[in-house]
Amino acid sequence: MSCHLLDRGSSFDCEVPTAGTEARLILINYDDVLKIYWSDDKVITSIVLKVVKVAYEFFGFNQDVKKSEGVVKTNLKNRFTHSVDFVVYEVTQQQKNNLRKMAKGRFMAIVELSGKTDYSLELLGREVGLKMSSGQIKSAHESSGVYTISLATPDNGIEFERGLPQVIGSSYNNGIEIIDDILVQHGEFDCQEFNDEFNKGDCPPVVIGEGIFDDTFDFTFE
Repeated sequence: MSCHLLDRGSSFDCEVPTAGTEARLILINYDDVLKIYWSDDKVITSIVLKVVKVAYEFFGFNQDVKKSEGVVKTNLKNRFTHSVDFVVYEVTQQQKNNLRKMAKGRFMAIVELSGKTDYSLELLGREVGLKMSSGQIKSAHESSGVYTISLATPDNGIEFERGLPQVIGSSYNNGIEIIDDILVQHGEFDCQEFNDEFNKGDCPPVVIGEGIFDDTFDFTFE
């Protein structure tokens, strides 16, 4: 059983004198994804999460979210790596706890490219997920002491993506609708169904609200 589930997003303090415009990164706990649907041309048409699971938003400024892709030559076919760097301005203890979970978790990420075009919204890490990269994430003497986080395809020489990040939505507005849908909880937790599937005995407590975190649901990455 794993406790490594992201349970909150982050925003910035508007009083901090930082130039630029707002940027947004959406992170999804990898094991919270039930199904992803796409069209014949690989454009994602729907993302379905497990009951009561949600995605989390991290807000920043213009250049705070940076994504990249790479090609890996293998013995069989070319494979790809996905990565995204972002800044977390919130330095509360709650966010420190959240980042500690992130360091051991696995995620999918949604990024928005500039221009608000039909191809601006992309999903990273669909096949194998993204994990936090090793290295410094904060310096009290640089960048005002905020956190700089890097998530990337696992660096284990085994797990790779078979394609580049996929576009979300048939249009920009449709992509935003798909994202908005996973930011809201759907359905209710079925205690009996949980017991039947995992044979856990008494039903675990479930908190419905912002920043849900229940470590009884994920058995994948421990």
